[in-house]
Amino acid sequence: MNKNKNSDYDQQEQPTSYDLSYHLREYHHKLGLAKIAGKKEIVASYKELLKLTHPDHGGDPKCFHYIKADFDTFKRNLKNNIKR
Repeated sequence: MNKNKNSDYDQQEQPTSYDLSYHLREYHHKLGLAKIAGKKEIVASYKELLKLTHPDHGGDPKCFHYIKADFDTFKRNLKNNIKR
Protein backbone atom coordinates (compact mmCIF):
# COMPACT_ATOMS: atom_id res chain seq x y z
CA MET A 1 0.00 0.00 0.00
CA ASN A 2 1.33 3.40 -0.96
CA LYS A 3 1.58 5.78 2.02
CA ASN A 4 1.52 8.81 -0.25
CA LYS A 5 -1.89 7.97 -1.68
CA ASN A 6 -3.69 11.31 -1.28
CA SER A 7 -7.39 11.96 -1.27
CA ASP A 8 -8.95 14.98 -2.97
CA TYR A 9 -8.97 16.68 0.44
CA ASP A 10 -5.21 16.32 0.86
CA GLN A 11 -4.50 17.71 -2.61
CA GLN A 12 -6.35 20.99 -2.00
CA GLU A 13 -4.23 24.07 -1.57
CA GLN A 14 -4.28 25.73 1.78
CA PRO A 15 -5.70 29.26 1.65
CA THR A 16 -3.40 32.25 1.90
CA SER A 17 -6.02 34.46 3.58
CA TYR A 18 -8.61 33.51 6.16
CA ASP A 19 -11.29 31.35 4.54
CA LEU A 20 -13.93 29.88 6.87
CA SER A 21 -15.19 27.43 4.24
CA TYR A 22 -11.71 25.86 4.01
CA HIS A 23 -11.51 25.50 7.79
CA LEU A 24 -14.98 23.95 7.96
CA ARG A 25 -13.88 21.35 5.39
CA GLU A 26 -10.84 20.66 7.57
CA TYR A 27 -13.06 20.01 10.61
CA HIS A 28 -15.42 17.85 8.55
CA HIS A 29 -12.43 15.75 7.55
CA LYS A 30 -11.04 15.48 11.09
CA LEU A 31 -14.38 14.45 12.59
CA GLY A 32 -15.40 12.14 9.77
CA LEU A 33 -18.53 14.16 9.00
CA ALA A 34 -20.27 14.59 5.68
CA LYS A 35 -19.31 17.64 3.63
CA ILE A 36 -22.80 19.06 4.08
CA ALA A 37 -22.64 18.94 7.89
CA GLY A 38 -23.11 22.39 9.39
CA LYS A 39 -21.58 24.17 12.35
CA LYS A 40 -24.11 22.63 14.75
CA GLU A 41 -23.12 19.11 13.69
CA ILE A 42 -19.44 19.94 14.12
CA VAL A 43 -20.05 21.30 17.63
CA ALA A 44 -22.17 18.25 18.54
CA SER A 45 -19.41 15.91 17.32
CA TYR A 46 -16.79 17.74 19.36
CA LYS A 47 -18.97 17.64 22.48
CA GLU A 48 -19.54 13.91 22.04
CA LEU A 49 -15.81 13.30 21.68
CA LEU A 50 -15.08 15.46 24.72
CA LYS A 51 -17.54 13.44 26.82
CA LEU A 52 -15.97 10.16 25.69
CA THR A 53 -12.40 11.26 26.36
CA HIS A 54 -12.94 13.27 29.57
CA PRO A 55 -10.57 12.06 32.33
CA ASP A 56 -13.36 12.16 34.94
CA HIS A 57 -15.24 9.58 32.88
CA GLY A 58 -12.31 7.22 32.36
CA GLY A 59 -10.99 8.81 29.17
CA ASP A 60 -7.43 9.55 28.12
CA PRO A 61 -6.28 12.99 29.42
CA LYS A 62 -3.87 13.58 26.51
CA CYS A 63 -6.55 12.80 23.96
CA PHE A 64 -9.04 15.03 25.81
CA HIS A 65 -6.68 18.00 25.84
CA TYR A 66 -5.88 17.58 22.13
CA ILE A 67 -9.57 17.53 21.21
CA LYS A 68 -10.36 20.42 23.59
CA ALA A 69 -7.61 22.57 22.05
CA ASP A 70 -8.91 21.82 18.55
CA PHE A 71 -12.48 22.62 19.63
CA ASP A 72 -11.35 25.92 21.16
CA THR A 73 -9.61 26.81 17.89
CA PHE A 74 -12.80 26.00 15.98
CA LYS A 75 -14.89 28.24 18.26
CA ARG A 76 -12.34 31.06 18.04
CA ASN A 77 -12.36 30.86 14.22
CA LEU A 78 -16.16 31.09 14.21
CA LYS A 79 -16.12 34.16 16.48
CA ASN A 80 -13.45 35.89 14.37
CA ASN A 81 -15.44 35.25 11.22
CA ILE A 82 -18.64 36.67 12.70
CA LYS A 83 -16.94 39.90 13.81
CA ARG A 84 -15.59 40.61 10.31
